[in-house]
Amino acid sequence: PESQQQEMEELVSRLAETISLHFPQGPPNDDEKLVKHWLNELTAADNHVSDDMGNEILQLAMKQWKRRNPGTEQSSNETITSSFSLLDQLSRMPKRIFVHDIQAAPTPSERLQLLLQVSHVDDVASDWKTVLEMLYSGLTQEDYNCDYIDLHRKWFDQCSSSLEYTLLEYGLASNLLKALRQFFATRAFVSNASSFKLTEELEVPYKMMQQWHVMWMTRMKQFRLDDANQMAHDMMQLMRNFEYTHEFSFLPAHFMALMDPYSEWFSQWIRHAVTPCDVLDNLFASGLFYDVMHRCQHEGNIILKSQSISMSTTDAIMLKEGTDVQVSQLQRALWVQSLCSLRSILVCTRVVLFPWDQVSQEESAQVPASTLLESLSVKSSSFKLEIQKETPHKEAVQVIGFFLSMLQDENADTEIRDVSFEAIKTILCGMQDDTNFGEFEDMLKEYDIVESARK
Repeated sequence: PESQQQEMEELVSRLAETISLHFPQGPPNDDEKLVKHWLNELTAADNHVSDDMGNEILQLAMKQWKRRNPGTEQSSNETITSSFSLLDQLSRMPKRIFVHDIQAAPTPSERLQLLLQVSHVDDVASDWKTVLEMLYSGLTQEDYNCDYIDLHRKWFDQCSSSLEYTLLEYGLASNLLKALRQFFATRAFVSNASSFKLTEELEVPYKMMQQWHVMWMTRMKQFRLDDANQMAHDMMQLMRNFEYTHEFSFLPAHFMALMDPYSEWFSQWIRHAVTPCDVLDNLFASGLFYDVMHRCQHEGNIILKSQSISMSTTDAIMLKEGTDVQVSQLQRALWVQSLCSLRSILVCTRVVLFPWDQVSQEESAQVPASTLLESLSVKSSSFKLEIQKETPHKEAVQVIGFFLSMLQDENADTEIRDVSFEAIKTILCGMQDDTNFGEFEDMLKEYDIVESARK
C-alpha cells in the first residue's frame, strides 16, 4: 500500500542519516551488527515490519549513504597503508557547539546560526530544559519562526533513531503545541466572505500543526501514559470553538480538520494510551465534548442545506501561502472530523459508559481565546463515570441521526460512510440487551432510521 511505502521510505531516510552522522567516512565492516541494531531501534514501534523488509530497508539506506558520500565504497575496500594520526582525525571533526555558547550569542540571528550548527541533538541534551526554552523563544520570533520549526523537525528525526530519546521527542512536540496555543490566543483570523486566503501569517501555525501532527502520529505510542494524556488534553483545548465577533473565524480546529480529516490523531490516542475514564475526563476537562456534539449537529445542518459544497475527504488538504479556501470547505471538514471523533468516543465507551445525559446539554459553544494562555495542566472534571443500565432512547436516536445525515451527503466517500455505519452499529449492538429495545426500534421506525441504514 502507498502508506506503507511512504513509511518505508521514511525509515530508509532516518537510517541513512544516522549512519552518516556516526560514520562520515562510511561504516566499517566490523560495525555491521551496530547498523542492524539501529535498524531494529527504528522499526521497534512498527510490528508489521518483517525481517525481509528490514533487510531491504538496510540495503536501501546503505545505497542512499553511498550517494551522499561518493567514492567511499571504493576507499573502504582498499587496504589502508598510510600512518594513522589521532590529532589529524580530531581536526576533521566538526566543532562541538555548547549550550553556554548558544546562550551567549549577542543577536537572535547568531543564536539561530549556532543552533543550526549543532551536529546532533546529543551535543545539547545535557541541558535540555534550557535548550527547549531557547527553541520556544525562536518559535515566537516572526523573522525566524519557520527556521525554528524546521529545526524542531530535524532534531526530532535524529531522536527517532533510539527509544532513549523519547523524552527529548516529547519536549520538541510540546514546544510546538505550546507555541500554537500562544499564537491563537493572541491573534484572530476572521472573515465575512465566502472564501479565505491563507496568508503568510497563517502559514506559520499551519506548518507548526503539521509538524506536531507528524510527531504525534509517529511517536505517541512511546510517550509515557501521563505525558500522552497531558498532550492530548492540551490539543483538545486548542480544538475548542473560540469566541470572535465576526461571522466566520479560522480556528485551529479547521487546520486539524484539513490535514487530518478522519481525526486519526484523536483515535490513535484513544486506541493506545487511555481508558474510557481517561477519555471522558479529558473531554469534559477540556470542554471539547460539547463542541463535538455542537459541530455534529450545527455544521451538519449547514452542509446539508447547501447545494454548492463539493469536497472529497479522502486525502488531507495541503495548504500554502496564497491558497484560497472556501468557508464551506472548512465547515464540511470540521463536520466530518467531529463525526469521526464521536465515533471513536462511542467505540471506546461501548454505549454503556457514553454520557448520554450530556448530549442535549445547552452548554456555551464558544470560549474566549485567552483561555489558551491559562495553565496547561489537566483539571479534574465534574463528570462521574457510571455504567448505565439502560440507554436513553431519545438521545441515542439523536446521535444516530448525526451519522445518518452524513450518509445522506452525496459527497461522502467510502471511508466516512464506513465510519457512520460503524457508529450506528456500535449503538445498536450496545442496546441489544436493553429491556426496552423493542420500544427503541419503534422510535427508529418513526425517524425512518432503519430504512435509511439499509440503504
